[in-house]
Amino acid sequence: MFAVLHVADFALQAILRRENFPAGNPVALIDTDRRAPVVRAANSAAQLAGVMPGQSAPQAMVRCARLVFCTPRPAAEQDAQVTLLAVAFSLSPLVESTGPGVITAQLS
Repeated sequence: MFAVLHVADFALQAILRRENFPAGNPVALIDTDRRAPVVRAANSAAQLAGVMPGQSAPQAMVRCARLVFCTPRPAAEQDAQVTLLAVAFSLSPLVESTGPGVITAQLS
């Protein structure tokens, strides 16, 4: 039997874990690889204000004027992946880092 630990919106969660944003502050992760920045993920406060993945940065700002934009931070993601691995190793010695924010552990 296997268990899969999956962190939704892993890149955003890794940043939120590292940064000290005030509670309830709307935060969105934007994809800067495109000519026009696009929202990749948004926390619950931003989603409640109407911010959704796929929106352009200006569209998101119209829906939530207090929105804070973040860009991907590979170092934060690596840190969070190591922490997720540590959690998985507390469940089983047989663990695989399946992908960013995804760990598979054998529980038999």
